[in-house]
Amino acid sequence: VARRAAALGARVVGVRRRPAPQADVLRVVTFDELERELPEADVVVMCSALTPETKSLAGAGFFAAMQAGSILVNVARGALVDEAALLAALDRGRPGHAVLDVTDIEPLPDDNPLWMHPNVRLTAHSAFAGCVGVAGSAKVGRHCTASAVAISTGRRRPRRSDTRPTANAPAAKPASIRLVCCVAATRSMPYTSCR
Repeated sequence: VARRAAALGARVVGVRRRPAPQADVLRVVTFDELERELPEADVVVMCSALTPETKSLAGAGFFAAMQAGSILVNVARGALVDEAALLAALDRGRPGHAVLDVTDIEPLPDDNPLWMHPNVRLTAHSAFAGCVGVAGSAKVGRHCTASAVAISTGRRRPRRSDTRPTANAPAAKPASIRLVCCVAATRSMPYTSCR
């Protein structure tokens, strides 16, 4: 994540349990210092393993510290994010948008408010495909494809009850983006990324 973001001109701050210099990162801080970094971050990417220390890492205090209009991306584990706190925070504009590749419950139930929130983008996390089978994967895939098309054309993703696209895509120049990338390592997942 850091390498690709840096290649686009983003200034990347890494967060790890044990900070050490890393390529493509301005500096690396500890999880204890995380909330001090959030007010300056345009994008926060969750890449952490799920551990007792990282469960609900992104909660009410985390979101309150985020910059208004910023973007939260979770590509790690759904339980890193307190989804109720996220929905409340999105309604307050901190963060302004969330891109979730994972959710606490997968597949996401039809009545979950994340599906319909105008500032949430859901992408297909295929790791659960073996649990839900082809039908569940196809459902998520169809929704994610519609979302991707809408986002790439600068329109809001279609809702199941409203397929009329409207403008809703945040715009930022890559060089102006400050990215914070969260990573926690376990024995099975070495420190290979940064936040």
